[in-house]
Amino acid sequence: MGRAYFRGLSSALRNWRFAVLVFVIGLLCALAFMACSWIWLASALDSSLATRTLLTSLDANVFIDLRRHHDDEFGLLVMVAAILAVGGGLLSIWVNAAVLAAVSGLHDTMSAAFRAGAASYFQHLKLWLGSMTSYVAVGVVAFIAGKALTRAAAGSPDELTYYWIIGGCACAALAVAGVIATVHDHARIRCVATNDTGGRAALWACGYVLRQRSPMALTLALACTTIAVAALYQLGADAMPANSGIGLSLSLVWAQLFMAVRSTLRVWSFAAATDLQGTDIV
Repeated sequence: MGRAYFRGLSSALRNWRFAVLVFVIGLLCALAFMACSWIWLASALDSSLATRTLLTSLDANVFIDLRRHHDDEFGLLVMVAAILAVGGGLLSIWVNAAVLAAVSGLHDTMSAAFRAGAASYFQHLKLWLGSMTSYVAVGVVAFIAGKALTRAAAGSPDELTYYWIIGGCACAALAVAGVIATVHDHARIRCVATNDTGGRAALWACGYVLRQRSPMALTLALACTTIAVAALYQLGADAMPANSGIGLSLSLVWAQLFMAVRSTLRVWSFAAATDLQGTDIV
């Protein structure tokens, strides 16, 4: 597992162009939503003080007022956001498939990797839909279990019982979600390596993840790395108050740097899982 972790980082650095591409796509999606939001704000609030001050001060009261007094327009903005999110998700499936094709070593150029990603797009789409359905099912089960357990423990004299139940259900849901994410990644890698169908690749990945300890250990190591990067970003963000033009500019630059590192982490995780799967199979 340790060798795959560091070899994945080396592979991600060699495939830096894909990390840049993932970053650019995420940035474009964010800019598209920001443009739609600003157009809507200018229409709903006209040239009011709130519109002029939102750029330097994200006042939550403004958004609460928008929700209460501009409900119809707010629903339209939510619909636009949903459309952009779905479009970005469908595009990311292709990009992820291309990244997997590149880090597998089967395709040397970006164009070849994207052609391979397009060829296996529907298999990756099926796997993505399956994983999203699984996440929703896990969330629903955790919610129902939490509600049932809190009702059953309503007469408990311990004030912390409620929080223990909610925390336990949340931790269990996160653990299962981690397994689903690991299975999803290795199923996608299997699709790229063997051209298996989505269903066959998912079944193989389930068996692989449940039989071996290294896939979950690698997922945990990469998750800890992501948490450490996020904590470092938050420490830096807290030191940059966005109450002035300079502070806001520094905050935006710091946020974009964080997003660039996250894009590299995505390529890193794919490369590490690909190396681990190839090593275990061999």
